[in-house]
Amino acid sequence: MKIRIPNVDDKECYIEDKQSIVLLGANGAGKTRMSVWIDENNPELNIHRISAQKSLNMPEYVSPTELKKAEDKFLYGTTNDNRDWLKRYGKKSSRWGNEPEIHMLDDYQPLMELLMTENFEKSIEYREKHKDGD
Repeated sequence: MKIRIPNVDDKECYIEDKQSIVLLGANGAGKTRMSVWIDENNPELNIHRISAQKSLNMPEYVSPTELKKAEDKFLYGTTNDNRDWLKRYGKKSSRWGNEPEIHMLDDYQPLMELLMTENFEKSIEYREKHKDGD
């Protein structure tokens, strides 16, 4: 994987052969702006940025749904059959409220929905294999 990062001395820079990047720094150092820049300037990559600004409201009830929809809601904040739109525009407008640097995330609901859906589907898969003797 080749991740583009901001130019240094007018020279294009990349981080190569990494799956995750962790940005550390003091308050106001530019971690959020850097992560937004990386997200917006690498549209061909599936980037999932985890914000430190989170609402800590755990949902009281969670129901499983279709796995792909649960994944999309967690990753992009919405669902859409147009994958290109979802990655390029849906994430910025739905997950980040068109304010990717300052929007407060409240993603425990979609996270719990995704985890419950995965658990539900694994339970069904196990039951079906058990019925077949596997």
